[in-house]
Amino acid sequence: MKKAMKICLIVLAVLLVVFTAVILFFFQFTHGRKEMDLESMGGNGSVWQNYIQSIDACNAWLAERETEEVSITSFDGLQLYGTYIPAEEAKACMILMHGYRSTGIQDFSGLIPFYGDNGYSILLIDQRACGRSEGKCISFGVNERIDAQSWAEYMDGRLEGKMPIILHGLSLGGATVMMAADLPMPASVRGIISDCGFTSPYDIIAHCGKAWFHIPAFPMVDILSGATELLGGFGYRDCTTLDTLAESDLPILLIHGGKDDFVPTYMTEENYAAAKNCKGKLIVPEAGHALSYITDPDAYRQAVTIYLEEILT
Repeated sequence: MKKAMKICLIVLAVLLVVFTAVILFFFQFTHGRKEMDLESMGGNGSVWQNYIQSIDACNAWLAERETEEVSITSFDGLQLYGTYIPAEEAKACMILMHGYRSTGIQDFSGLIPFYGDNGYSILLIDQRACGRSEGKCISFGVNERIDAQSWAEYMDGRLEGKMPIILHGLSLGGATVMMAADLPMPASVRGIISDCGFTSPYDIIAHCGKAWFHIPAFPMVDILSGATELLGGFGYRDCTTLDTLAESDLPILLIHGGKDDFVPTYMTEENYAAAKNCKGKLIVPEAGHALSYITDPDAYRQAVTIYLEEILT
């Protein structure tokens, strides 16, 4: 009897160690700091080659402009960095928030020259745990939304509240700006543009877990959410865009690719249905994840131009 109990305890101890190792691996794999490039994201495809050309053109455009490195301290003590690109007699300032483990130049390479050439100043930020910004943990919008609020407050103070501010995010950045929609913002913040943003950390983790690893949402994602609360100080159900957009009066423009298999297009449809003040929705039928601008730049620019003209006049 004692021998059987000892064996059971050893088995339980081994299982606990394995389970803990799996949780730690998943946390680091999903939330840890890691720089990604186009090649690791599928950059050898023809559409991604267009992205590389767009990045080269953007860097050439930036080389001829005045830029300034700026920084703020986050609510939890991290130093966050951005690049400010002022425009003469600017109509507004666009705060651009990039996606998961990406960079602003990569995600907004086409839009940076477009905004700059059309009279918009740009604040190109590095999200926490990305680029120059400090941090070791990506919280899928839970903490990043407060960073968005802090950046808006920084720009409002810098511009003395005299210039409209628009938040424009893509993927994780798109979810971030939507999750920030119901936070107290300076009066100068006039609107939000979200490109392929997900609805909540729980929803996107559940989708990717099922699609990539055949992991059921319950109970696995719930267990993992509990682990992130211990390891990262946030949970997957801490925030959902379906709630924040329903509460926010800020006008929003939603954009998504019709062939997005990373953040499903139905999440934007759900955001559209939930939003209290949605000014428009653009679905680019042939675009994959984060490829709407590259796939159909004319439609993208037209939707953004119409939206900005409406909310800024």
